[in-house]
Amino acid sequence: MATPQAMENVVCPFCSLACDDLVVEPEGKRLRLLRPACPLAEREFARDVPEAVGPLIEGAPASLEEAVARAAAILARARLPLFAGLGTDVAGMRAVLTLAERTGGIVDHAGSRGLMANIRTMQDGGWVTTTLAEVRNRADLVLFVGTDTADVTPRFVERCLAPSETLFGPIRRELVYLGDGLEPARDLDARITALPCAADDLAQALLALRALLAGRRLGVQTIGALPVAALAELAQKLTAARYPVIVWAAGELPGESPDLLVGTLAALIKDLNVKGRCAGLPLAGPDDIIGVNQVCTWQTGVPLRSGFMAGVPDHDPLRWDAGTLVASGAVDALLWLSSLRDQPVPDTGMPTIVLLRPGNTLPRPVEVVIPVGTPGLDHSGSVYRTDSVVSLPVRALRDTGLPGAAEVLRRIGAGLAPSRAA
Repeated sequence: MATPQAMENVVCPFCSLACDDLVVEPEGKRLRLLRPACPLAEREFARDVPEAVGPLIEGAPASLEEAVARAAAILARARLPLFAGLGTDVAGMRAVLTLAERTGGIVDHAGSRGLMANIRTMQDGGWVTTTLAEVRNRADLVLFVGTDTADVTPRFVERCLAPSETLFGPIRRELVYLGDGLEPARDLDARITALPCAADDLAQALLALRALLAGRRLGVQTIGALPVAALAELAQKLTAARYPVIVWAAGELPGESPDLLVGTLAALIKDLNVKGRCAGLPLAGPDDIIGVNQVCTWQTGVPLRSGFMAGVPDHDPLRWDAGTLVASGAVDALLWLSSLRDQPVPDTGMPTIVLLRPGNTLPRPVEVVIPVGTPGLDHSGSVYRTDSVVSLPVRALRDTGLPGAAEVLRRIGAGLAPSRAA
């Protein structure tokens, strides 16, 4: 029996770092991560593919042709369809937009809460951000706000901060963690400081930090349990550093309005650039949310949470929130796409079409279920990195016979009546 051949330089599509240094080998229809260590990649590459899997119509087995025809009929009858979830690659999102434009629908990603906080901040006042390469090669002080990155990008510290040799010579870093319940990095050649701060106090702590940087004296000794003296010391470090970087993951920020916190961070970074240098690094969530938003922006001129009811793109980050639309009953059909991880499918009574990777569970039998392949495992494609500057190719690593989401969506579009497709 032939020995399984290890595959090198594999791109991982399961978080927004899109690490391109993985080595995996096949084990039947599963894949085993040989190196490097990453709990997220290890789990997702090893995920089982059920032996017998196929489309369903209202819970009953159906052919792909039947399922596609039923999906097309649902979209043709809908007055306002919603295309959501959107865990897909670039090709999948291009196909989603084609359908949404043709049917007058709305598009929103499952993780857009954090994305919208970042976008609204950039739209309202601009910001100064950097790239992963700049962080790796230049950042001597990194302030983590509200995140330790372990959940959103498990290898961020290893890939960007652990290296002490850079393109410009050796570097000694300092890491500061500001937030609640954060786990600072370990076994790192860096000075590490933890500043515990309750979620409810985080906004006030950031405002206090801005005030201290401006030379103002505060009339309090603590912000919650956080000593103001610790914030004053942090202000001095930020001012003295050659290239400080502030890192956050908007999807992990507390409160109903994370855009307010992101706006404060953007203002803090601007303050530091008046006399020195500082940059931000917003870490994106999973499911290729950056790639999905990039496609939406370059094809329509506007980002996600946009509708095509009037024949032109209409971007509204509040009105076109998928959760609000489903809860209010404002939409009358849902197409949910989840090909990169098991996003929970909304439990709604409206006609629902689900394109998902096999093994995902549903809250109820829906009108149409079509299993699709995972980009970077079952078919090739491309995904975007969290800093938006790099699109990385992912390749097929196994043969499960599952179609890609883009192929299925194109077939659904071909089944629309000409009057609806016009």
